[in-house]
Amino acid sequence: SYLDSLRPCAETLFLVALASHRALLAPKIVEWLTHLQSSPPSCSAHLPSLGASPDPPGDLLTKEAVYNAAGLGAYELHDHLDFPRWFSSHLLPEL
Repeated sequence: SYLDSLRPCAETLFLVALASHRALLAPKIVEWLTHLQSSPPSCSAHLPSLGASPDPPGDLLTKEAVYNAAGLGAYELHDHLDFPRWFSSHLLPEL
């Protein structure tokens, strides 16, 4: 149950916030995704207004967090992000 663990609680809170404030949050998530795609892998954690650390583990964690936010909020982001194109042009090459 999402009430028993921190991660499911945080994910549920994120989804509720995204659904309630889609106009504010969806463009920011898309901005972060765009920034990750345009940055070299070693600079991916330097997201505008995110304040992440520049070390490699921080880079990976930042990328995972942004990708996870996009995946969880896919329904709310469908008007802001072309998922099939994003998958084929950016996610698939990373695998």
